Amino acid sequence: DNGSKERLSIGAEWKGELKVGLWVETALHIPYQKGKDVSFAFVVGVDYTLRVMDGLYFMLQYYYNHSGLTDSAKYPINTKEGQADLAKQLQQPTSSSAVSGVGIAIGGESFIARHYLLFMSRLTISENINVSVMALWNLVDFSAMLAPTFSWTFLDNFSLNVGVYFLLGPDASEFHLGKIKIESLELLGASKEGISLMPSTLFFGWLKYSF
Repeated sequence: DNGSKERLSIGAEWKGELKVGLWVETALHIPYQKGKDVSFAFVVGVDYTLRVMDGLYFMLQYYYNHSGLTDSAKYPINTKEGQADLAKQLQQPTSSSAVSGVGIAIGGESFIARHYLLFMSRLTISENINVSVMALWNLVDFSAMLAPTFSWTFLDNFSLNVGVYFLLGPDASEFHLGKIKIESLELLGASKEGISLMPSTLFFGWLKYSF
């Protein structure tokens, strides 16, 4: 495809039940470009539903990312090279509030670290109302993202979702960046205490109409 594809990905999955739901998913990533390493990832998950109201669902999933980092000090935002790249982005007058290279993705993968744990629980109160909570832990730097959500479907075609993201953990971790100190920005008048790239609490909501 005119060189747009960067790698060949081969995957496999297995699903079954043994009183609880079980699944395993694997993927092998082979880069087309010479000099880049082959990587792989796998997921192991389990889920179960209790007979509470219209259903109380639980899910626990472990994710292994071979190309992920095992030392948070090597995150791009925590290295001189990564901070220099970030400083250039922040000094661009036309740059948006979204900053790349902070450490949310690496090597085409969606996460920067090697080990993660995902938990989700959803209570279906009625056919149209449910509440859920999702927690994603980075097991390398022990940061986490916690997201309770309320969902309501009404008038057949409308659905409302509201919730909040709590970004927790030590400073300079994946989900809780805290205040980042960058020397080149301090010379331009930035606070010596550092700059905050992301709030620790994010509220969200959307209204959807289906037809």
